Amino acid sequence: MKRTVVMSVMLVTAAAAGVPRLTALIQTRAALPVAAHAQGTDVVPAGHNSVALRQVELFADVVGFFQYGGLVRGNSSSTLYFRSGQINDVLKSLVFQDAGGGQVGQADFPSSQPLSVTLRSFLINLDGSPGMAGILGQLRGHSITLAIDQTPARTLHGRVVDVVQRPVYDPAAKPGAALHLCWYVNLYSVAGGLQSVRLSRVASLHISNDKLAGALKQALGALAGRTNAHKRPLTLMFKGNGTRPVQFAYLLETPLWRLSYRLILPAKPGVKPQLEMMAIIANQTDMNWRHISLHLMGSRPLSYIQDLYRPIYQWRPVLPLARDVSLWPQTYGRGMAASSGNEAAAFGGAKPSFALPASHEWRARLALLMPNAAAKAPAAALQFAQQNQSVLPMFNPLQGLEAMAHSSKAHPAFDYRADNVSVAAQQSAMIPIFITPVTGHKLDLFDATPGGLHPLRSVRLTNNTGKFLMAGPMTVLRGGTYAGDSMVSELGQKASQIVSYAVDQSVTVRAGNTWSHGVLLSAGLNHGSLLLTHADDAHSGYSVVNRSDLPRHLIIRENRWSGWHVAAPVKRASRRGDQDQYTIDVPAGKTVKLAILRRRVATDQIALVGYSRSSLKALLKRPHLPDTIIQAINQAIALRRTLAHKQSRLSETLATEARIQAYQAHLRRNLQALNLANTVYNTMAQALANQETKLEAERKIESKNRGAVQAAQDALAAFWQSTKVGPTAAR
Repeated sequence: MKRTVVMSVMLVTAAAAGVPRLTALIQTRAALPVAAHAQGTDVVPAGHNSVALRQVELFADVVGFFQYGGLVRGNSSSTLYFRSGQINDVLKSLVFQDAGGGQVGQADFPSSQPLSVTLRSFLINLDGSPGMAGILGQLRGHSITLAIDQTPARTLHGRVVDVVQRPVYDPAAKPGAALHLCWYVNLYSVAGGLQSVRLSRVASLHISNDKLAGALKQALGALAGRTNAHKRPLTLMFKGNGTRPVQFAYLLETPLWRLSYRLILPAKPGVKPQLEMMAIIANQTDMNWRHISLHLMGSRPLSYIQDLYRPIYQWRPVLPLARDVSLWPQTYGRGMAASSGNEAAAFGGAKPSFALPASHEWRARLALLMPNAAAKAPAAALQFAQQNQSVLPMFNPLQGLEAMAHSSKAHPAFDYRADNVSVAAQQSAMIPIFITPVTGHKLDLFDATPGGLHPLRSVRLTNNTGKFLMAGPMTVLRGGTYAGDSMVSELGQKASQIVSYAVDQSVTVRAGNTWSHGVLLSAGLNHGSLLLTHADDAHSGYSVVNRSDLPRHLIIRENRWSGWHVAAPVKRASRRGDQDQYTIDVPAGKTVKLAILRRRVATDQIALVGYSRSSLKALLKRPHLPDTIIQAINQAIALRRTLAHKQSRLSETLATEARIQAYQAHLRRNLQALNLANTVYNTMAQALANQETKLEAERKIESKNRGAVQAAQDALAAFWQSTKVGPTAAR
């Protein structure tokens, strides 16, 4: 007989020293049907149970918290139905509250064990799609009847001996090809003896044993039932006396809720615009939402899914029996030492250890076995709100604990609430959240992009609704008709945002030409480096033509120039992120021009130590150089001139030495070719001696000139190192 396993979540309320406590105990047991739980008690009929869905909180992270409340009388129960994909969220988050002195009972639901475990429990195991060969292998020794597919048709009756695979010769196969294996079943009968039948020729199979045939039907029913078992019932039990209020709540996955806005612009000046917020929600559950209080929460709690519904079997190792136990008779002494600690050694095993469960575990088990032993809650019931009340009292699943926490809202800035909401199951709805006047100023917004001519009609919207406005689409209505669409970003209280909704074709904005020039501000000289500080001015602008009969307040935005700042107009310019923004008022039928001046101040550093006289003279041609800088550069030019003169004299000396050495080489070659007795030889030898005397004199002059050059170089370097001028304002 198949047993029905019911998972129960029991919540027992006890009272100790006058302080209420809530203790949660979880058990798994083989249970009788729900009706059997109520034997000896008065189960309140459904008509006396007013528990219904009262409040739904939808969070921004696709989860919803569903709260039920109502009145029950005596011992009562409420049954809910969930889809198989929802039951795990319910088991993870379900909370109870009996506020009238009653006792929270348990939540019963049918267990769902893995299909493989269910199939393996039948006499014929269909787990893993065994096929006919696998099924026949499980019928060994049992009588079956096979219908053979042949002409004429025949049947075989007998007991299954075994099912084997045999190779079958195929005449059409190529030489060396692998043999084809086929399944055969071996039957034994008194009349026919042992027969072997190829399974591919079996047309049908009949099991003679009714018990085995029934097991096969049950296994097939389990396979077919799993595909349709998408509903999961959950029965909540409440125990107590009299009429009292109860509440319970759970978490479910829900679709994202969205917000959309309508901005109604007034046709007459002096009237505030109206902002309407609409929430789009979807009731994808199988229950109807009737007159509930709906909370749209912007907070994002952490949430996850864990499989708590399906029983999970943990793998356990199979250990062999110990083989070191001595089975030989033992010879003992005449006495046994007391408390020797070796009692177990005499039996060939370890000393046994018996550990009692902790005291709190025994108390928990006792509470399960003897629930009446727990102290009863106070009999005085709390006053509960009327059933037709639109707003459910703040649900407190911790009521009865020692510590209590109260909060008006989980997230005040994001909490949107709508009362008396009704949405049918599997339906969506658009619900108005609020309609309120807001502060809005009309303007035109022009973003300076290539090809742009007309600004956008816009409204500077200030959030004075007292609520945090989440991001969403916005439709703008003006004069009772459609004006355009926009988008609203997240907007806190008292914050403002410009929303654009249409092109203003009556206003044209054209950008003017851009030109720039530079001006020297100051100059300084520091250790051979010339510091030139100059300002670059860039001129641009816009021409705005307003052809309408109403004035326009225009905002022009353009990308900021890196390293530049707006010098004019200062009062009408501001910064917004990486853009510069200018405001301008354009009268009706007029043209207004906006001139923009940008300035950039930079300092250039020029190293003058290695500059030649010509390069230094070129610097003097720069306009607006201060006189002090000009004087310092002229001194450097004079030092450079002295150095050049000394270097020129040294070069002349070196050239003279080179000529003498070349003449000496010529004389030496001629002397090598002449005879010593020749008179010309003596003349050339005397000339060589004279040239050597001149070379010695030139070398002394060279040494003197080198010293002069080095002194001039040192003087120039000392000048650059010691000179520090300015910075001085340009002329």
